[in-house]
Amino acid sequence: MGLRTRWMMMGGAVALFASLAWALDGDALYKEKCVKCHGETGKGDTPTGKSMKVQSIVGDPKVLDASAEELVKAIRTNKKHKEPVKKMSDEELEAVVPVIKRLAGAK
Repeated sequence: MGLRTRWMMMGGAVALFASLAWALDGDALYKEKCVKCHGETGKGDTPTGKSMKVQSIVGDPKVLDASAEELVKAIRTNKKHKEPVKKMSDEELEAVVPVIKRLAGAK
């Protein structure tokens, strides 16, 4: 196999991976994996969120100022996050970041 063919195959693999990441629906993932604790509004005002003392992300400057990478790391390392979040891939978490940022910016 020639070098050109290898580069074309690698480019195709990268494009496929990128298209899969773009195909992830952050809003749907947030509703499926995060709403139970954080609520639709991000205030943590659900019964589960209240019992776990989930902090509101609305207006949180740490969330607003963080990069996507920093937020993914913070989500990954938060000891309160259990099954639904622990099983999420980094790509799924990255898809949820814009939703979290939008909720953090809400008034």
